[in-house]
Amino acid sequence: MTRAYNIRLRTAVTLTEIIFATVIMALAILPISSLIAFGAKITNKDYRLIEATQILERTGNSLFQEPFLDIPVGSYESYSTPTVVLGMIKGKHADYKVKVVCSIIDVNFKANMVLVQNSGFTESAPRNSDFESSAKTLSYEDLVKQITVEVTWSEPEGAVKKINIVTYRADL
Repeated sequence: MTRAYNIRLRTAVTLTEIIFATVIMALAILPISSLIAFGAKITNKDYRLIEATQILERTGNSLFQEPFLDIPVGSYESYSTPTVVLGMIKGKHADYKVKVVCSIIDVNFKANMVLVQNSGFTESAPRNSDFESSAKTLSYEDLVKQITVEVTWSEPEGAVKKINIVTYRADL
């Protein structure tokens, strides 16, 4: 009498296959993890630029609100008003140095004067004959200030970054 055995082939995962799969997975994840670290570094750099821009805008707006005669002419890293903060400012992502350079500029321009005494002059629809035929040169001295606000900071790798704005104030 012979017995029939039902033999099934069993499939299994060997330890070697598991190790190879783990190595392949690790090699695939390495570039992805370096991209994540690079993204974090760039994000911090963007935070520093955004923070510097906010300081620059706040300082420029504060200076623009100051009375014309109170804005000193020259180069300043400290300025004594409650609204304008210059010098070293401790930020969340870096330390920022704020500086202001203010100079008087002379303004010269030519204009054709409006002859408002002409009969038939209409303010909303002037005619060519309502203007003088020759241009008159106008000069204004000590009435316009050019104000430059500069913010500098150092990146972690040592590079010094700088942004600035230029605005003008007139005392007309």
